[in-house]
Amino acid sequence: MLDFVEAFKRPKCGKLVVEHGELYNNLFLPYQDKAIRMLEIGIWNGVSFKIWKEYFLNVALFGIDMSIPDPALLEIGKIFFGDQ
Repeated sequence: MLDFVEAFKRPKCGKLVVEHGELYNNLFLPYQDKAIRMLEIGIWNGVSFKIWKEYFLNVALFGIDMSIPDPALLEIGKIFFGDQ
């Protein structure tokens, strides 16, 4: 399974997980292989949106943003248009 900290150390992610990575890993690990629904508010460049799809093995992924930076994201999850 994908480790949370390693997943978010990717280029262009824009997330700071070094300080809180272990906390997030401990919180999310029990859900990694469960069927869950997740909403990301502000998908920005879509990198973290893709990582959530990899990290959670059975996730229904939803996002809200003012634009879609990459149309391929529509194949990963459902994206709604809206302002944060």
